[in-house]
Amino acid sequence: MSGGRAERSRAILLVTWGLLAALLIAWFATTLSPPAALTAGLLTIAPLLLPLAGLLRRHRHTYRWAPITLTPALAWSLMELIASPGARAAAVAAVLLVFIALAAIVAWLRTDASEKRDSPHFGG
Repeated sequence: MSGGRAERSRAILLVTWGLLAALLIAWFATTLSPPAALTAGLLTIAPLLLPLAGLLRRHRHTYRWAPITLTPALAWSLMELIASPGARAAAVAAVLLVFIALAAIVAWLRTDASEKRDSPHFGG
Protein backbone atom coordinates (compact mmCIF):
# COMPACT_ATOMS: atom_id res chain seq x y z
CA MET A 1 0.00 0.00 0.00
CA SER A 2 2.76 2.46 0.82
CA GLY A 3 4.29 1.84 -2.62
CA GLY A 4 1.14 3.33 -4.14
CA ARG A 5 1.35 6.32 -1.81
CA ALA A 6 5.02 6.80 -2.64
CA GLU A 7 4.27 6.77 -6.36
CA ARG A 8 1.37 9.21 -5.93
CA SER A 9 3.63 11.52 -3.92
CA ARG A 10 6.31 11.27 -6.59
CA ALA A 11 3.81 11.98 -9.37
CA ILE A 12 2.46 15.01 -7.49
CA LEU A 13 6.03 16.23 -6.97
CA LEU A 14 7.03 15.91 -10.62
CA VAL A 15 3.86 17.59 -11.88
CA THR A 16 4.21 20.38 -9.32
CA TRP A 17 7.90 20.83 -10.19
CA GLY A 18 7.00 21.22 -13.87
CA LEU A 19 4.11 23.57 -13.13
CA LEU A 20 6.34 25.74 -10.95
CA ALA A 21 8.95 26.03 -13.70
CA ALA A 22 6.28 26.80 -16.31
CA LEU A 23 4.64 29.40 -14.07
CA LEU A 24 7.96 31.14 -13.41
CA ILE A 25 8.82 31.15 -17.13
CA ALA A 26 5.44 32.61 -18.06
CA TRP A 27 5.58 35.13 -15.21
CA PHE A 28 9.04 36.38 -16.12
CA ALA A 29 8.35 36.42 -19.87
CA THR A 30 5.23 38.55 -19.47
CA THR A 31 6.34 40.99 -16.78
CA LEU A 32 10.08 41.50 -17.16
CA SER A 33 12.33 42.83 -19.90
CA PRO A 34 14.29 40.10 -21.72
CA PRO A 35 17.57 40.69 -19.84
CA ALA A 36 15.75 40.80 -16.50
CA ALA A 37 13.72 37.70 -17.40
CA LEU A 38 16.91 35.83 -18.28
CA THR A 39 18.54 36.84 -15.01
CA ALA A 40 15.47 35.94 -12.96
CA GLY A 41 15.19 32.63 -14.80
CA LEU A 42 18.81 31.76 -14.14
CA LEU A 43 18.38 32.58 -10.47
CA THR A 44 15.07 30.79 -9.88
CA ILE A 45 14.41 28.24 -12.64
CA ALA A 46 17.92 26.90 -13.28
CA PRO A 47 18.23 25.53 -9.70
CA LEU A 48 15.03 23.53 -10.30
CA LEU A 49 16.81 21.65 -13.08
CA LEU A 50 19.68 20.46 -10.86
CA PRO A 51 17.85 17.62 -9.04
CA LEU A 52 15.59 16.62 -11.92
CA ALA A 53 17.59 13.58 -13.07
CA GLY A 54 17.81 12.19 -9.53
CA LEU A 55 14.12 12.81 -8.89
CA LEU A 56 13.21 10.95 -12.06
CA ARG A 57 15.48 8.04 -11.08
CA ARG A 58 14.06 7.92 -7.52
CA HIS A 59 17.43 8.59 -5.87
CA ARG A 60 16.69 9.02 -2.20
CA HIS A 61 19.75 11.23 -1.70
CA THR A 62 18.42 13.67 -4.33
CA TYR A 63 15.03 13.82 -2.61
CA ARG A 64 16.85 14.89 0.55
CA TRP A 65 18.63 17.89 -1.00
CA ALA A 66 16.09 18.85 -3.68
CA PRO A 67 14.13 21.20 -1.37
CA ILE A 68 17.16 23.51 -1.26
CA THR A 69 16.67 24.21 -4.97
CA LEU A 70 13.16 25.52 -4.26
CA THR A 71 14.54 28.32 -2.07
CA PRO A 72 15.24 30.88 -4.83
CA ALA A 73 11.73 30.48 -6.30
CA LEU A 74 10.21 30.79 -2.83
CA ALA A 75 12.28 33.88 -1.99
CA TRP A 76 11.44 35.56 -5.31
CA SER A 77 7.74 34.78 -4.93
CA LEU A 78 7.55 36.03 -1.35
CA MET A 79 9.38 39.21 -2.30
CA GLU A 80 6.99 39.86 -5.20
CA LEU A 81 4.00 39.00 -3.04
CA ILE A 82 4.95 41.76 -0.62
CA ALA A 83 6.43 44.35 -2.99
CA SER A 84 4.41 44.10 -6.19
CA PRO A 85 0.60 44.23 -6.02
CA GLY A 86 0.33 43.44 -9.74
CA ALA A 87 2.22 40.17 -9.33
CA ARG A 88 0.33 38.86 -6.32
CA ALA A 89 -1.68 36.21 -8.21
CA ALA A 90 1.42 34.66 -9.77
CA ALA A 91 3.34 34.99 -6.50
CA VAL A 92 0.63 33.24 -4.49
CA ALA A 93 0.45 30.46 -7.09
CA ALA A 94 4.24 30.02 -7.01
CA VAL A 95 4.34 29.94 -3.20
CA LEU A 96 1.57 27.32 -3.15
CA LEU A 97 3.41 25.20 -5.72
CA VAL A 98 6.61 25.39 -3.68
CA PHE A 99 4.80 24.23 -0.54
CA ILE A 100 3.02 21.44 -2.43
CA ALA A 101 6.41 20.31 -3.78
CA LEU A 102 7.88 20.34 -0.27
CA ALA A 103 4.96 18.34 1.08
CA ALA A 104 5.26 15.82 -1.77
CA ILE A 105 8.99 15.39 -1.09
CA VAL A 106 8.37 14.75 2.60
CA ALA A 107 5.54 12.35 1.77
CA TRP A 108 7.71 10.45 -0.70
CA LEU A 109 10.60 10.19 1.75
CA ARG A 110 8.29 8.95 4.51
CA THR A 111 6.40 6.41 2.41
CA ASP A 112 9.55 5.20 0.68
CA ALA A 113 11.23 4.71 4.06
CA SER A 114 8.27 2.81 5.50
CA GLU A 115 8.21 0.64 2.39
CA LYS A 116 11.88 -0.25 2.88
CA ARG A 117 11.35 -0.85 6.61
CA ASP A 118 8.52 -3.29 5.84
CA SER A 119 10.72 -5.14 3.37
CA PRO A 120 12.25 -8.44 4.58
CA HIS A 121 15.59 -7.21 3.17
CA PHE A 122 15.72 -4.06 5.32
CA GLY A 123 19.00 -4.02 7.18
CA GLY A 124 18.41 -1.16 9.62
